[in-house]
Amino acid sequence: MRPGRRGMSNVTVGALVLAVAALATYLAFTKRNPFADRFEVKLAFSETMQLQKGSPVRVAGIDIGTVRRVESVPGSGRASLVTIEIEEGAGLHTDATFKARPRIFLEGNEFIDVKPGSASAPALKDGTTIADGQTSAPVGLADVLTLFERDGRASLQQIFDEYGRALEKGGAEGFNRSIRWWTPAYRDGAVIADATIGEQPGDLRRYLSSSAKAAAALSRDPAALQGLVRDFATTASAIGSEQNALADAIGELPGTLNVGRRALRSLDTAFPPLRKLVRELRPAVRASGPSLDAQLPFVRELRQAVRPQELGGLARDLRAAAPDLVTLTEDGVKLQTQSRLLSSCQLSVLGPWQRDRVPGPFPSTGRVFEEGVKWLPGIAGESRNFDAHGQYIRSQINGVNIAYPIGDRLLLSATPLKANPPKSAQPLFHPETPCETQERPDLRSNPQDLENAIPISQSTPAAQARAARTLERAMPQLRRLVGRPAKGGR
Repeated sequence: MRPGRRGMSNVTVGALVLAVAALATYLAFTKRNPFADRFEVKLAFSETMQLQKGSPVRVAGIDIGTVRRVESVPGSGRASLVTIEIEEGAGLHTDATFKARPRIFLEGNEFIDVKPGSASAPALKDGTTIADGQTSAPVGLADVLTLFERDGRASLQQIFDEYGRALEKGGAEGFNRSIRWWTPAYRDGAVIADATIGEQPGDLRRYLSSSAKAAAALSRDPAALQGLVRDFATTASAIGSEQNALADAIGELPGTLNVGRRALRSLDTAFPPLRKLVRELRPAVRASGPSLDAQLPFVRELRQAVRPQELGGLARDLRAAAPDLVTLTEDGVKLQTQSRLLSSCQLSVLGPWQRDRVPGPFPSTGRVFEEGVKWLPGIAGESRNFDAHGQYIRSQINGVNIAYPIGDRLLLSATPLKANPPKSAQPLFHPETPCETQERPDLRSNPQDLENAIPISQSTPAAQARAARTLERAMPQLRRLVGRPAKGGR
């Protein structure tokens, strides 16, 4: 100390020390910055809580504000409106969530735990009111205990009793053996849990909203829900009665899962070509719009055509004829069978036979179907001449050199006759044998001279005298016929 100057008195120093100690104590216990600016935010809670004035507001365990007041909302049951004071720069956003939590397990004072929200949302401003969708109240011990009424306690006792029975008789050992599968199960479960978040922001929120609607629909019919639980208990009891079969099925499950994994890998391999196919099909699908538009007039006309007074009436008329058509179809099977046999016979037997040539000592000039009609012109030529008296047959008289006895008569011929000797018996006839399986007719022949031929000589005097007398009797008649005028002076 310099001479002539006085230092601070002991009282001043003591006061400063006490002030610094008080400030340090305040900061240590309140964790608040007394020099920071603050703003107020109102929180709407759907239930009454044990928040009080001065209850802390924390982010990750750090105080950022306090509760200023707690007010009940008139006419809203247990709802309350909590006003909190927050330090500037706390980094809260409009999508922040506020949850009241108890400080100790056995309940007591509560604090507000804050999740700051996403950085993409606007910053929270003074006077903002947070709706109850972003606030939540803790589940109190009393609320938990109210669940365990007589029926609830009985159900809980039954659960513990059944769980104890499950651990008996090898159940606990099986539980221990399953521990080695926990690692892949939890790993895959984590992947599934991560997938439940969704691909786009809000997927999980929309899923929870839909689940809430489903739960609300279930709660509207408690009787049906009880029936579902009761039926599930019956099903579980039936499954329990088949423990051996269930154990065998579970034993086969690893093999099934291995096959399923291979199938999933095959599906993964098939997805890229499938996506490529979908991309290639998109232009065709887009182009199908004009085609569908062009088909709409046809569809409208077709709709008119199928009305009862159009095709509907035709259907009624056809309904009466349908039984006869069915009978015709059934009987037509036999006809078609015979038609097939006839066609096959024509192709396999008759057709080739008609195209054959007749072998033998008499040379043929054509095929069978040509030779078979050559006699028709001769027959037609016999009756082609006519006059005013009608048609007449022109014949030629030949000499007779051979006579063949046929019973009590004679067959006269100018030349020797040859023929195949007839069969001694008629061939067997088998109508049940299909023609298509038979051999073609054998056209080969071996002509022989007829027996009992009687030669007639026209050079003897007696024969020449008979011929002269016959000619003498015939000539006058021929002269009369030739000289007779035709009808009409011709």
